[in-house]
Amino acid sequence: MVTQNLLLSKKDRWDIESPKLDSYSTRLSYNPTVNWSFQVSYGDIDSPEQLHPDVDTKRYTASAAYNKPFENGNWQTMLAWGRNNNNPGNTLDAFLIESAIQLKKTHTLFTRFERAEKDELFPEGDPLEGEVFKVNKSTLGYIYDFPEWKKCSGESAELIAGIFFPMNSTRLMEKCRLRI
Repeated sequence: MVTQNLLLSKKDRWDIESPKLDSYSTRLSYNPTVNWSFQVSYGDIDSPEQLHPDVDTKRYTASAAYNKPFENGNWQTMLAWGRNNNNPGNTLDAFLIESAIQLKKTHTLFTRFERAEKDELFPEGDPLEGEVFKVNKSTLGYIYDFPEWKKCSGESAELIAGIFFPMNSTRLMEKCRLRI
């Protein structure tokens, strides 16, 4: 369990203060096999955002990860979820799924889809301030790992080249077009 004070310290400090521990978190992990890993966590965070000092957050997360080595490669996949329960405020969920497969130690194909609910996209006073938007992002990509190069010192250097294609979508884009 981690306990901490998330508020910024005073600019000019001339005395020693005992900290007020106002936030805490805990995480439980379970690895039933070599290839599977699960975790859940909880955090109770007092005033995590400077711009909204009166909002406290209860944060929950859960994830499952799978890893499968095979001859000349490896496959990894993860599913993750998180929730911020803001008080006062909205309950915001997010999730992602991602997967990567490495072939012959040099070729990696990967994909990722994530969706997050956001309510802080507009400044104070804007008619859309505080409205919850679902923001989506999909990524598809490829990485080439060049063979290791040996330096004179005996250490190895690694060079990686890749390309990825992000695709974003949100109801926010539609709302903004209507306002123009």
